[in-house]
Order: sequence, then structure tokens, then C-alpha cells
Amino acid sequence: MTSRWRFLFGNRGRLVFGCIVLSFYLSGCLYTTHHFNTGALLLPGETTNSLGFGTQAFVELKCSDVDMRASGNAYGTVQHDKNGKVSCLVQSIREMDTLYRYDSTWIPVHEKRNTVPNFSFGRRIGVREAWGPFTGVDLGWRIEAPTGPFSAEFDARFGLPIPEKLNGFKHSLSLGWDIGAYVDNSWFGEYAVSYALPWLRPFGQFRATYLATQPPDLEAGVDDLRLTPYRRWVGQFGLGSDFQTRGSGIIPKHILPLFLITTPGLPFIVEPFHPPEKHFAVNFVLGMSW
Repeated sequence: MTSRWRFLFGNRGRLVFGCIVLSFYLSGCLYTTHHFNTGALLLPGETTNSLGFGTQAFVELKCSDVDMRASGNAYGTVQHDKNGKVSCLVQSIREMDTLYRYDSTWIPVHEKRNTVPNFSFGRRIGVREAWGPFTGVDLGWRIEAPTGPFSAEFDARFGLPIPEKLNGFKHSLSLGWDIGAYVDNSWFGEYAVSYALPWLRPFGQFRATYLATQPPDLEAGVDDLRLTPYRRWVGQFGLGSDFQTRGSGIIPKHILPLFLITTPGLPFIVEPFHPPEKHFAVNFVLGMSW
């Protein structure tokens, strides 16, 4: 077995395989945000490990305590109303002489938004030099959490040719797969471009993801579970820089801050209902590689 395939299927690959299997059963399939793609590829046989740190939006949908108290002796549950809108169904009990009256009404749901730290680990290997129209090929995988609770993605990057007069530029096209654990998977394409300076490489990137069906999309009603796909496109625009530190040992060789805008923004949620989608979400993540 050659070293490049041992990377994916050898002894170390057992750990990777275990993570893949685990993520298959647990993945929430939300898009990832730790995209440290500069457009520059690894040479055949070269490997790199990377860590990422950032934040993830976290949302809880609840029935407001104030509205509940205003309704008297009542309790509420988050449900879809008759129009399919996520609302709070308040059911109250009122005593009338010797009888009890049961009332129900719909009130707006209360949305509580927080952020939680998230992390990632990834590994890449260069596998080809010039191949057909491409200047090189490398392969990699990355696990990121929490994304409901975590996601595993795999991709291949293909180096694109560049005119000699633009020799400082590197750009590539990436095609990848994000494991889905419900009724489908996520698929994405990414373009990245960078320019080499003496000690840093500024880069920009765009990723289009055909997002897997989210757990809330499987809930059509209170007791109605549908196992049918509900897909959506998600676009992500990123700007960052690769700072070369010349580190060794535990000191990273590269530090990569990344500013990322996602549209539409879908937060990680804890109830089986979608909160209102935001027009966009903003993430700042920091990567390190060895």
C-alpha cells in the first residue's frame, strides 16, 4: 500500500473511518465554516494537519414566560400552527363553578440566540502534479463541531493554470461531500485564489453548498414525520490571510484568520423546528497548520 493511500486507509485511517461512521449516525448536516482554502495545493506526498477555532450560532425556541403568565393556569408547546408557521400553542384551564373550561390560543414563539465555541481538525495530502488541465491535485478531510452535533467533509482540490505574468497567484477548484445522516448529503464546490507575499498569502474564496435536509425539515406537523428531502443552496464568501511563521514542533507553521459571510444563515438549533432564517451570518475563525 502506497503512502498516499495509507494516509486514507492505513493505521491512521482506522481513526478516520471511526470518525466517519460516528458522524454518519450523529451529524446534523449543517454547513461548515472552517474553510482554510488558499488556492495553493500541496506537492505529491506532502501532508498537513490543521486545527480551527471559531463560534457557532445556537438557537432555542421557547414559549415566553411573560405570555404564559398572562394566560393564567397554562402551559405551552412549540408547534406548527395550521398555516405551517412555528408558534407557541398555549393551553389553559379555567374553573367555572363546578366545571372546567379548556382554552387554547396561539402566541408568537420566543427565540433565544447565543453563540458557542466550535472547533475543527483536518488533514490533507498532495497526490498528483500536473494532471490533464490541472496543475495538481490534493485530497483532504475535516471534522467540525458543533454543527448539530458535528459534520465530516471530504474534498478534492484541483489546481488551475495561471499565466506566467501572474506567477504570484495560485487558484484552485474544490469539489466535496459532507456526510448527511438523515435522507441525503451535502455537496459543495469551492473556488479559492491567493497571492504570495514575502511572509503572508492573502486569499479569497467562494463556496456554494447544496445543503442536506436539516432535522427541522423532517417535521411537517405535531405528530407528522416526513422522510423526504428538503434542499436549499447556501453561499459562503470568505477573506483571509495565511501568515507563515516558520514554526516547528508545537509552533504552527501557518496561522490563518478567516472572515466568512454565509447566506442564508441557518443556526444550529435544539428543537425540531426552524427559527426564522437570517439573510446572512458572519463568522470569524482562526486556523493553524503544521
